[in-house]
Amino acid sequence: MKVLSLGGSLIVPESIDTEYLIQFKEFVLRHVDQGEKFVIICGGGKVCRNYYAALNIITLSSFAFCLVMQRIPLSSRIIQRRLRLKAF
Repeated sequence: MKVLSLGGSLIVPESIDTEYLIQFKEFVLRHVDQGEKFVIICGGGKVCRNYYAALNIITLSSFAFCLVMQRIPLSSRIIQRRLRLKAF
């Protein structure tokens, strides 16, 4: 089993990078078809950093951090949806 860290800035540099996600999906599925398994860890990227910077100005730092952490599962769901039945 391999662990892949997929930074949120790769998933959503400015907008969702569909071309990159297509290539990433092909890479993963090629290796899955060869019997490999992956754990894919998705980050929040620039969007999270922007939210954190803004929220840090208007609220407590710990609260800003908690709100930003809720954004990260969205990146994971985007990847999970791209891989469809091969991911859970």
